[in-house]
Amino acid sequence: MNDFNKKPYRLVRRPGEQGPRPLPSDQGKVEKLATGKNSCTTQNTQKLKPAKNTLTVGTWNVQTLWTVGKLELLRNEMKRFRYHIIGISEVRWTGKGETPNGDFIWSGEESSHMRGVGFLLSTQAKKALIGYNPISSRIISARFDVAPFKISVIHVYAPTSSSSEEDIEAFYNDIEQALAKTDKKDVLILAGDWNAKIGNDNTDWKSVMGKYGYGDRNERGERLLEFATVHDLYVCNTKFQHKPNRKWTWASPDGIHKNMIDLILIQRRWKTSVTNCRTIQSADISSDHSIVLCNINLKLKKPHNKPLKCCRVDVNQLRDEKIKQSYSAALMKQMKDIEPTCSLEEHAKKNRTGNQNYNREGTMLQTNDDIKRRWTQYCSSLYKNPGGEDGMVKELKDISPPENEDPHDILYSEVQATINSLKRNKNPGSDVVAVEMLQAGGEPLSRQIHKFCNKAWHKGTTPEEWGKSILVPIPKKGDLSNCSNYRTISLINHTGKVLLIVLVNRLKTHLDPYLSEEQAGFRKDRSTVHQILTLRLLAEKAKRQGKKIYSCFIDFQKAFDTIKHKIIWAMLKSYGVDAKMITLLQKIYEKSQSAVRIGRDNGEWFRTDVGTRQGDPLSPLLFIAYLERVMDQVRQNTCGINISGILINNLRFADDIDLIDEDVSSLQRQLELTKTAAEQAGLILNINKTKTM
Repeated sequence: MNDFNKKPYRLVRRPGEQGPRPLPSDQGKVEKLATGKNSCTTQNTQKLKPAKNTLTVGTWNVQTLWTVGKLELLRNEMKRFRYHIIGISEVRWTGKGETPNGDFIWSGEESSHMRGVGFLLSTQAKKALIGYNPISSRIISARFDVAPFKISVIHVYAPTSSSSEEDIEAFYNDIEQALAKTDKKDVLILAGDWNAKIGNDNTDWKSVMGKYGYGDRNERGERLLEFATVHDLYVCNTKFQHKPNRKWTWASPDGIHKNMIDLILIQRRWKTSVTNCRTIQSADISSDHSIVLCNINLKLKKPHNKPLKCCRVDVNQLRDEKIKQSYSAALMKQMKDIEPTCSLEEHAKKNRTGNQNYNREGTMLQTNDDIKRRWTQYCSSLYKNPGGEDGMVKELKDISPPENEDPHDILYSEVQATINSLKRNKNPGSDVVAVEMLQAGGEPLSRQIHKFCNKAWHKGTTPEEWGKSILVPIPKKGDLSNCSNYRTISLINHTGKVLLIVLVNRLKTHLDPYLSEEQAGFRKDRSTVHQILTLRLLAEKAKRQGKKIYSCFIDFQKAFDTIKHKIIWAMLKSYGVDAKMITLLQKIYEKSQSAVRIGRDNGEWFRTDVGTRQGDPLSPLLFIAYLERVMDQVRQNTCGINISGILINNLRFADDIDLIDEDVSSLQRQLELTKTAAEQAGLILNINKTKTM
């Protein structure tokens, strides 16, 4: 019985060789005529279960998946077989990536629907996938976690017989480079449509092929055998004695010419692990190639997700009044030990060692550790200060009023109102303290947090844990293998967020009079609707007066992540913010540390020297006040549109700016001034997203 089929084996006529495929109702009659036995579907036979420790790898040239429903047809056809990893040739999809459910990954041309390779993965293989590398439209590699080793599978689609020798050499050079990037400890498997005939004579090639090949050898086949010899590979198709129709993988439309050109190669030291390799002629997807399946004595590992050291708390239980009272009582008991614990913590800090630094690595990321290191490297460089802020700091210092200091303590009512206003069902920060836990702590906990906040206010410093934030990458548009196409959201400790919100409320009262009417972002009772309405009214008035309006919509690259801390403090001083507030904010940002969360794991902690954290209550207010000083320089040197004596030259919603003018040359001057002023403050225009109309 066929060890590849999940269901009892059924004969299927190959088009062009035995006539059309029979209908299911006639299937039993056909099998009886062909074998002299009744169909096994009518007998009460027990299904043969495949060995649990067997990995099935295959290769299939499907001619194209670039037709509606072809991938679904492939999936349905493969349900008849037990498989894990199937390499697919001639996918003919553009670009590279994976399907939403992750069962198919591919690599194709950038624009033309030619060539293309990919992998169809079983549910178990999806879970065991470590990573994949779409090298070109002819080569793709993937790495899997198996027992007892990891395996690297490279799938190829070789140039056809009409291709030049230069194309063949370029193809093998690309494979050489792919092999160089694989881990030497991995079990290596190469499969695909090689468009090469190796024949059945192994006289001079016993180390790389068995004696059960098929047909004659051609020049391309000899080139493949030489390649296998150099890399110590073995052609699995030739290891086992099978009938001819279980050897050949391609047939001409008339069924006369047949060749074995779809091959699976494995490292020679692992050839004893191969238990079977054969062609399955019954699989049908309207292709002139047949699928080849190979059984190997390896077992895919089930992934063991490493849980975070901190688990998510079921805060819904706090709705129960008894549990809430028990929680509050236990909290009061533990708060008695806070002072001794803080003393021990201060003593322990003196003997702590720093985090380990990782070297920069290549872009082919396959393990979670590699991905975490790459993200840590990217984010740490993103939040590193490039310098060059002295010019603007000096300008702001010249317009700053004398320093003053707010003598008022933080009130308990401020802390209590802030705790009650926190939104529920939000992810906690690194301390795993949920909002519901703070709110259920009642007055004793609120009093303790109030005490911490006032201590920070007077000493100008905060607990180190309050400065830590977890960065969660959120995908945007574009190539998601590029870190720059993600937005990082910060998960901040809710206890520290209480102090930040108190500071924000005080800052708003002071800064709001300085913010211009052109800014509608992050302001009370303002929204994008107001800006759209204003723009429409301007357009209507201009149309009635027979004038034209020109707009330039500006977008900044990573706006919140690039503003410079020294300029923030100078900006606050220029607005007359009290010295105690600025000192505390400086200390909070100096202590700021971040770690990137990938899946369920956190990367290494690193310092952030520039930018404001997206998710920090301070960030929106600090940013629009920062941008206000940038636009002050533009407003003083440009014209704009005069409406009833009011000059309007821009509309803003947070970091999105619309420059407006009646004259093209004047608008160009506005844009140049904005670009210069923004770059001085560390903001870079995104040319690709900056548009005019």
